Amino acid sequence: MNPLTAQHPWTPDSWTRFPAAQQPVYPNQTEIQDALARLNQLPPLVTSWEIEKLKGHLAEAAEGRAFLLQAGDCSESLEDCQTDSIVRNLKVLMQMSFVLIHGAMKRVVRVGRIAGQYAKPRSSDTETRDGVTLPVYRGDLVNRCGFTPADRTPNPELLLRGYERAALTLNFIRSLIAGGFADLHHPENWELDFGVDSPRARQYRQMVESITQSLRFMEAVLDTSIRESYGVEVFTSHEGLHLSYEQAQTRHVPRRTGWYNLSTHMPWIGYRTAELGGAHLEYFRGIENPIGIKLGPNTTADYLTDLLRVLNPANEAGRITLIHRFGAGRVRQYLPPLVETVQRLGARVLWSCDPMHGNTYSTSSGVKTRDFERIVDELVESIDLHRELNSRLGGVHLEVTGDNVTECVGGSGRLAEPDLDRAYKSAVDPRLNYDQGPTPEGEVLFLLIGSSALSRFVGNLLHLMQSRSTSGHLHRSMASDSTPSPPNPPQSVTRCEELIGYRFADKALLNEAITHASGANTRLRSNERLEFLGDSILGFLVCEALFKQFPDWLEGDLTRVKSSIVSRQTCSLWAEQLRLREVLIVGKGVTANGDVPTSLMADAFESIVAAIYLDAGLEPVRVFLEARIQVEIDRLARRNSEKNFKSMLQQYAQREEGLAPVYAVVQESGPDHDKSFCIAVKLGERSFSNAWGKNKKEAEQRAAGNALLELGQLLPEEAPDA
Repeated sequence: MNPLTAQHPWTPDSWTRFPAAQQPVYPNQTEIQDALARLNQLPPLVTSWEIEKLKGHLAEAAEGRAFLLQAGDCSESLEDCQTDSIVRNLKVLMQMSFVLIHGAMKRVVRVGRIAGQYAKPRSSDTETRDGVTLPVYRGDLVNRCGFTPADRTPNPELLLRGYERAALTLNFIRSLIAGGFADLHHPENWELDFGVDSPRARQYRQMVESITQSLRFMEAVLDTSIRESYGVEVFTSHEGLHLSYEQAQTRHVPRRTGWYNLSTHMPWIGYRTAELGGAHLEYFRGIENPIGIKLGPNTTADYLTDLLRVLNPANEAGRITLIHRFGAGRVRQYLPPLVETVQRLGARVLWSCDPMHGNTYSTSSGVKTRDFERIVDELVESIDLHRELNSRLGGVHLEVTGDNVTECVGGSGRLAEPDLDRAYKSAVDPRLNYDQGPTPEGEVLFLLIGSSALSRFVGNLLHLMQSRSTSGHLHRSMASDSTPSPPNPPQSVTRCEELIGYRFADKALLNEAITHASGANTRLRSNERLEFLGDSILGFLVCEALFKQFPDWLEGDLTRVKSSIVSRQTCSLWAEQLRLREVLIVGKGVTANGDVPTSLMADAFESIVAAIYLDAGLEPVRVFLEARIQVEIDRLARRNSEKNFKSMLQQYAQREEGLAPVYAVVQESGPDHDKSFCIAVKLGERSFSNAWGKNKKEAEQRAAGNALLELGQLLPEEAPDA
């Protein structure tokens, strides 16, 4: 039966009528069926709304408005379900995403290879040692890595042990995040053992200090906490290899159509099991989860066409992530026909690069390893080629661990093949580490955001992954004849590029953007014209974001919020966060009092917006502004939609009783970095119901709302949430 032609209905077990690759053979069918029945009765590990939220994030990444970071262990071990191991791997994911956020100025979608990556495909069904042949080790979900008949015989009870370890891991991760571990105000929580004197360590610490200072400065200016706006989400993923296990956790969810695999947020189909007409495609075509698909050198354009028609016939955004893994030096040979196929079909997919699996080889002594330099090469080739093809690489897929292992050669630690024996722990594939001095995968990410070691990267992740617009090309071709970039740009230009995280092709543009009329030879050489253009570009992007996010708002509401965001106050705030004061070129008279007026700071910010647009088009500007605009939209949208209960109570009290409300903190709860407050409010001798809030301002609003409700000034449905 072929899923390309058959019109049979899908059920969670319809895959059993198709040939299934990479499935273990259990000697006792009664035991395996009993284990699966018990697994089917256990509660799900994830929820459908978490899955749908991830799907939405992946759709944004496909459009260039976010970036997918999928990383974690090659194969999890049941023994590694320990506090230290889980925390280290979560730290790796958080720290890597922090580097990318800082460099790309866009949201990062964090998906761990965690809480379920217990099964692995193998190239052979058996393994022979010293004349003894046993079933191959297929991961702790199936059997054990020890070389004895008892270890290698597939054991159905391991399915239940894998579920339990996944549940424990996921529960601990959620508790850590809810307890403040992932608070962007405290990235020191995620520190691992960088080399104390490593340039990468110093660079990372400087980045952390810059971002945390910016967050606190913003909160001080706005007199509010933006902790909630910077909440962190971590999703799980694993290869959907063991189909009986996946089926046992596949459920029909009330009030939703379709079936969900509730063992993970994002299962993926491996390169060895994505056969058309095979059991894995039959199973995956029927679940609602976002799906990853590994592509390799044998993937043809015709095959990809059929694959997308089977797995995403409705062309749903966020549904498909194509993860290519060709190997260094082979990307240009194999990727173009696949990109062209996606473009021809108009398929809505997210492209991600797995630079690990295509670069695996065995040493002369038979040890599997990967060369760090080839990993970087494949990543670079993929980014460059997507850009050339007017495509976008929106994600990276890495096998990495927080443990101090020596499994990959090369990198700034200069590991050689003899060094692998020092701490080679993987039972399956070699992983990048994080603890051995200047870290390989940390190096990958710093290279992504602009290390000089990869000079052909254009400054940062954003600049690399956005296709060039026509207007950007036109501007550069014209500028090359009239306003060539200086061969040695001024120090202020170089420093400004570092501050804003963008490397200009035409550095004369940036020099003009940071030059005030008082510091220019003529006004035409100042940033006045760029400020005019930048104001319009900023206004357009704010209007676009508001129009898309609030379809029910009237024109008046949209205009009020837009006017507040596109204001000199907001632009000067953003300029301060970027520390543009350090690089502005102004006349001496302007700074006679030792300071730069805020109006000049706002002008410089808008001028830089225009300069980026002229240098490379609208998309880099969109991502440069996106996170900043979103913070303001969230803050102003809340203010626009909430009643000001304190103001209402103040007016009532003065009008009816000639009194002023008195607020008092009656109780506090939680750690210092994440306190909650209970507030009481009184009018004269009269007290009202207390209220809790995540900060004093929120608690006071809720307490005032309770008072208004008890005074008969609010209807029950108008009262604040409990």
